[in-house]
Amino acid sequence: MNIIILKKNAEHYKNILKSKGFEKESKIFEQVRFGRDNDRIDFEIEGTISIELINNLIEISKELNDGVSLRECEKLKMLIDQNDTTIIKSLKAFRKSLEEYILKDHLDGWIYGLTDNNVFIPYLVSNIVHTSANPETGEQASVKVYYDFNSPKKGSRYGRSEFFIFNLKDVHGYTLSTILAKKGLFKETKELQSRYNNQMALYEQYSRQIGAQFIGNGSSESMDLRTYRKIKNDKLVVDEDPNRPNEFNQTTRTALSKGSRMNLGYFDDDNITESDDFKVMVHRIPYHPFIKMFSLAHHECVWMLADEIVPYEYTSDLSDKLVLPEDHKDLIDILINDADIVLDDIVGNKSGGTVILSKGAAGLGKTLTAEVYAECVQKPLYSVHAGQLGIKPEEIENRLEKILDNAEKWKAILLLDEADVYIRRRDNDMSHSAIVAAFLRKIERYNGILFMTTNRENDVDEAIASRCSAILKYELPSDDELFRIWTVLSKHYKIEMSNELINKLIDNIENMVGRDVKELLKLAARYKSQRNVEIDYDIFRKCAIFRGLSFKGKSK
Repeated sequence: MNIIILKKNAEHYKNILKSKGFEKESKIFEQVRFGRDNDRIDFEIEGTISIELINNLIEISKELNDGVSLRECEKLKMLIDQNDTTIIKSLKAFRKSLEEYILKDHLDGWIYGLTDNNVFIPYLVSNIVHTSANPETGEQASVKVYYDFNSPKKGSRYGRSEFFIFNLKDVHGYTLSTILAKKGLFKETKELQSRYNNQMALYEQYSRQIGAQFIGNGSSESMDLRTYRKIKNDKLVVDEDPNRPNEFNQTTRTALSKGSRMNLGYFDDDNITESDDFKVMVHRIPYHPFIKMFSLAHHECVWMLADEIVPYEYTSDLSDKLVLPEDHKDLIDILINDADIVLDDIVGNKSGGTVILSKGAAGLGKTLTAEVYAECVQKPLYSVHAGQLGIKPEEIENRLEKILDNAEKWKAILLLDEADVYIRRRDNDMSHSAIVAAFLRKIERYNGILFMTTNRENDVDEAIASRCSAILKYELPSDDELFRIWTVLSKHYKIEMSNELINKLIDNIENMVGRDVKELLKLAARYKSQRNVEIDYDIFRKCAIFRGLSFKGKSK
């Protein structure tokens, strides 16, 4: 048997297996391989593969985040468990054997497909049909395995029917379990049934949490089912329709005639009389637990399987690491922590929301403030760049209305980044005045928390300014504030810095802001990794020059 892994992980597999006592098996990974690190490579394991070895390979695959190997090991484990030895030599034999194979040790009448992300999803086999070759049309002989399933991704409320197709080359000379495994299919087992039940439990729990934030790892599918995107640690928000009816418990019926499964559509009602040779079986149609999520990174709704997401863990103590004047921090704390108490305006239909305008030069922490406080109040941060709203008044109103509706529905903190064009003071430009007016109309009726940022400190429209609960002005940090920023960020990036080194950097680099500190630390960490040297003032000086920062004088 063979195992497929990513090339970059071969040395890790060898060392870990060796440490676990698999001396002989570890040697297969010593073969010299060419190609890129992410290339898939195929290693042949001679002799019998034990369940113990497979289980260890599965654990190593998970530890190394090697989805390629994990999928292959899962398939090997299923094949070993099924212990199938009968060799198939014809399509007719395959059809008959497959019926018997599915009916033996019958649980639900399902087969399971293994996705590229190592998740098993079930299908109900409803019919198996052998079709002879047609020389006139050139159609090959085949066996079609029809299956039913339900999925929220589909529009219909009724069971969906599709089929897998097998040609002679797919089946000749292989065992049944191998034939199915080549297409990523496996006979139902109690373990797979248990996995599915756990999936459904997660689905029922997660899909009801509208607006809850999750982390997704796996494959997301667009709402139109046309595009897939591999995602890793993406932030997602549950965007399910609470009024959509579920399809968990739909059933269908099939006929079992002399041991062969047949579709009831082949019979008239008058012909359906059960006997020892003819029975009608009722089956539950499996439900695929996909949840509608909104990607906060890509700003689109996607489908995710319930066991490809995990609840997001907020870091509620981040406010201690946000370096702002104490007056700013106190005011934001008050506004945010009492935000659930909505105070209606004296005039009807106006909001009791909280709008905070952060203004100042780039890199001073305007966006970071919104990010930190979203963590503190444990709500998703819905970050929208102003450029996404468009430049025409009607376009702005329509897009902003949808964004505000989503933010209210999810109870998210909304960040409108670089909102300059929408909040700039109105003048004789009628087009610009219409844009500001359209923007103002929408935020006046918003009942959530809205952060806006702008680099134009002294050019905010008076009507916009009067609508803000707070206007925070960000200035260059003082030396004391810079010291705190260096201390907080160096700990975050696990870089040891003495107080003397921090003070030397503050004394010598001009007009340094928080973003400069972050980028200097990231550059210095890379420099250390590449050159294997200790980080000192000279390394930071080189990094500062690389970033285009100015020095107050000659380095000391």
